[in-house]
Amino acid sequence: MRAQGGSVAEITKFALDTKMTSKRFLAAMFNVAYIYLRNLWRYTDLVIEVNPSHAPFYVRMLGFVEIGSERMCPRVNAPAVLLWLNLIDKEKQIHEVAGHHEVAKQDRTLYPYFFPAEEEARITERLLRVEPR
Repeated sequence: MRAQGGSVAEITKFALDTKMTSKRFLAAMFNVAYIYLRNLWRYTDLVIEVNPSHAPFYVRMLGFVEIGSERMCPRVNAPAVLLWLNLIDKEKQIHEVAGHHEVAKQDRTLYPYFFPAEEEARITERLLRVEPR
């Protein structure tokens, strides 16, 4: 990815209980992460390492793609797989469905629960005022 001019963000040590958290809360968390990664820091790609049993959630709900075979993560002594998300490709999908909760049944991702474009722009502007680049 980097060899092709991409800017890769890596999120590590991230865990949450998706069974105990609402879709709106999960969407807000991922949306704020997306705003930081894409709008403030201009990353083109996101890579995460997750337990293989959690990978289907990230694939289904956010469109991640598995790019590595399963291996043992020595940090936690558990199996892990590498997942990738092209942030530029997701940008279009996010802006098409964000804020349109009524399409959530057809879209089936967290993206309809993301902030509408106008709200994302306001959040980005506020963050740019306080966040160094």
